[in-house]
Amino acid sequence: MFGPVEFWAERTVSPVDGRVGWTVVDDGYVEHSQTATWLRALVDARGLSVGTARAYAGRLALYLTWAASAEVDPVAPEVDELAAFARWLERTPSRKHRRGGGAVGRRSRRSRC
Repeated sequence: MFGPVEFWAERTVSPVDGRVGWTVVDDGYVEHSQTATWLRALVDARGLSVGTARAYAGRLALYLTWAASAEVDPVAPEVDELAAFARWLERTPSRKHRRGGGAVGRRSRRSRC
């Protein structure tokens, strides 16, 4: 069977105006639509920096990876599930050290979180 789904922060460039942004994609390179919408709203509607969106994208990708592996609804986790996420973070090695990542951590053109 297939292994757990992993999510990644991915830099985007608009083909219309060249603006840079950030999104979250899964192993199949499918964009997580709710996260993408929220990240765009941070920059476009709230006026936050692209750097802020980048930081949030990485953290959301990590959370979504955990939620998929723990079979937790990422939108409405229970308190005990969030505690399990915190424990998972404590014992999970940094993702940048897996699959040949460097200081920033890369997986082909994807940025690791």
